[in-house]
Amino acid sequence: MRGEDQLQANVCKYLHSALPSTAWFTAIPNGTVLAGDSKARAIQSNKLKATGMRPGAPDLHICWEGRAIYIELKAPKGKLADTQITTSNQIALAGGLWTVARSVEDVAGFLGMCGVPLKARLT
Repeated sequence: MRGEDQLQANVCKYLHSALPSTAWFTAIPNGTVLAGDSKARAIQSNKLKATGMRPGAPDLHICWEGRAIYIELKAPKGKLADTQITTSNQIALAGGLWTVARSVEDVAGFLGMCGVPLKARLT
């Protein structure tokens, strides 16, 4: 797994144990690698676009007590794409909460700032 994929796996493992039972989360797989030859990939890409996949969507979506919380995961030197910056602004305008995180600790800190009562602590 590449760095961001491993980070996301670690964050998801943490969220499974840390989020309260009243919270729900999912990944938004915009970075999915499509399979097959160029024709098959084009068909898959068109289907994803037609069914609502948009560039710039954050990696994780968390719902808790009526709050929409989004997390974009980046490797230590990773930079946000222009579409990710635009998306973060649109999420904020719609009342959602958004952050970029580079570690599990960043995620835990952001969720704490959002008021989410975490069941697991990092050591």
